[in-house]
Amino acid sequence: MFEVADGARKAVFAAGAGSPYAMNDARAASIARDKAFCAEALKVAGLPVVPGRMFFITKRWADMRGPGREPEDALRFAKTASYPLFCKPIAASSGQYAEIVADADAFAAYIERVAGEHFAILAQPCIRAVEYRVFVLHGQALFSYRKLPPPQGGAANRARGGGAADLRDGAPAPLAKLALAAAGALGLQLAGVDIFDGSAQRDGSEPMVIEVNSNPMIATLEDHGRWDLIETIWRANFAAALA
Repeated sequence: MFEVADGARKAVFAAGAGSPYAMNDARAASIARDKAFCAEALKVAGLPVVPGRMFFITKRWADMRGPGREPEDALRFAKTASYPLFCKPIAASSGQYAEIVADADAFAAYIERVAGEHFAILAQPCIRAVEYRVFVLHGQALFSYRKLPPPQGGAANRARGGGAADLRDGAPAPLAKLALAAAGALGLQLAGVDIFDGSAQRDGSEPMVIEVNSNPMIATLEDHGRWDLIETIWRANFAAALA
């Protein structure tokens, strides 16, 4: 937690479990934080998203929800699913437990292992495509880059050893259009929108949203020496917090 003041005004920020971004309200941020809710909201808005199935992996609060998504349902799904699957908790960050699952036995072991820390997962097809991050600020695509998986494989997440290439101001038009629509559908003024380019030509003509981050890291900008963009983001953030 930290405080920023200019003498007459002050604002308190939180990072980690909180969000340092003052321009995003709690309603929009909480929808984005839940990967299953986020995908559903984007589908309702008519946007292309990676398909998936959400399952609860503990019986806690089972009496408060309808049938069909309990751990036993997840195991039945696993018996007939097409593998490999890409699985991740609905509320994790930094690529935690975002893993490729090879078969039904591995799926059962995965949910048992993850259930110690999380209550629900999203199971998706394992898509092999180029992945991008588009950073949205106040209705504009501020910058974008291609996400690279770590050398050992797995999710293209910086916190898990992934990298970034082709960082640029703005974004290719198809990616920018989808990223702005996704942020707008959730009501986010600032967002990191992760997008697959599913086109064979790699021209961005068949994009789909992977997820939307309401609390995106900007460490990649530090890696690339783009302090100008960091300043732009924080000036906008201070303006929102001190208004």
